[in-house]
Amino acid sequence: VLLAGLFASGKTTVIGPPTIRDHTVRMLRLFGAAVSRAGNAVSLRGTGHLKSPGKFFIPGDISSASFFLVLASIVTGSRLVLRNVSLNPTRTGLISVLKRMGASLRLSPGKASVRGGEPYGSIIVRSALLHGTTVKKEEIPLLIDELPILMVAASYASGMTVIEGAQELRVKETDRIAS
Repeated sequence: VLLAGLFASGKTTVIGPPTIRDHTVRMLRLFGAAVSRAGNAVSLRGTGHLKSPGKFFIPGDISSASFFLVLASIVTGSRLVLRNVSLNPTRTGLISVLKRMGASLRLSPGKASVRGGEPYGSIIVRSALLHGTTVKKEEIPLLIDELPILMVAASYASGMTVIEGAQELRVKETDRIAS
């Protein structure tokens, strides 16, 4: 809707859930669009054009990296470094939950760098004994695409893992809960 709003007359506002992924907003700003955020509303004025910043860096996808994060966490003796992975705070819910489960994950050099408007960094993962946790409904938007692989981690964890408020998985591309 925001991309279409670039070509609309006047102001376009999208109102979403309190926690929304903001890659599009970051990229639009990088390309010169005047985008503003107020709470869960994102607005822009239609200009009909963007200006390329020239070369820009796109970090690795955290959803794709999530399979390797879980794999290295559950396979005894593992050590893995994932370089140049997106650490956008609207996408790192899996990292928070895995840490809470006892996963050995750390960022190198210790915090995310920002390039092209998008935070990124390297994640060092070592195997660890995971334990169950509760994933609250309000955490779901930060890890919705990673819930299936989180369920794999939970199956290797001691104790019970409870995931609350995951109904959106029923209406994604497929019914991921039934699958």
